[in-house]
Amino acid sequence: MWISRIKEDARTALQGHSVSSGLFILLYFLIAELPPTIIDIILSGGFDNWTNQLHSPPLSYLIQLLYYILSIPMQVAVYWYFMNLIREQDLNFSFLFKVYEHGKLVFKLIWTNIFMGIFLVLWSILFVIPGIIKALSYSQVYFVLKDHPDYSASKAVKESKHLMIGFKWKFFLLNLSFIGWWILSIIPLIVGIIAAGAISLLINDVVSYLLIAIGILGSAWMYLWLLPYFYTSLAMFYERLLIHQPSEIKE
Repeated sequence: MWISRIKEDARTALQGHSVSSGLFILLYFLIAELPPTIIDIILSGGFDNWTNQLHSPPLSYLIQLLYYILSIPMQVAVYWYFMNLIREQDLNFSFLFKVYEHGKLVFKLIWTNIFMGIFLVLWSILFVIPGIIKALSYSQVYFVLKDHPDYSASKAVKESKHLMIGFKWKFFLLNLSFIGWWILSIIPLIVGIIAAGAISLLINDVVSYLLIAIGILGSAWMYLWLLPYFYTSLAMFYERLLIHQPSEIKE
């Protein structure tokens, strides 16, 4: 299983879907981030108070936590969307919400996320390395549930661990291969902030804000290209696992 081939196949799968997949990621980001941010601003007493405060009100923290928990199925839907993409199946922006059509599945996805989180925290408390190894072992759980929504959380975790036997290092390298892209994507924002700081000393704050806005847009544009590439590569890795390692999931 070659990392370069997986990424090449991911790029091929994305051809003709770059714009739509980028807009899909943007829609997910807006739904995941805007509502809790707006609520935080309101509960903080307005935008000015919100920008100057060190801590959000306790009620805001509680609402953000509940919103995060309820949005877990939507996070999983992002993985499933890119699995559909490489399998040339249904692709639609409503995919983010279809996952909520079945109440039992919603609770299962939320519990699976919490279940994995508990074990990862416990392993990480012992040592960092065992926590990382377990995270790699659990990395295919969402894809497993895509193929087998009838699996329980523990069974999906067990299947993921089975699939990842002998492939954890490969998956680590796949993630590591994107570090350069992540760093490159944040450069426009960093340059915008540095330029804004220099300009504010010479001209005015309006130009500084404009430079920061340009930096944000530059980084956002790169992330909207990079994230689909990343998720598609993860989905492609899972497909290769099914080929290289016989599993219950193929029955």
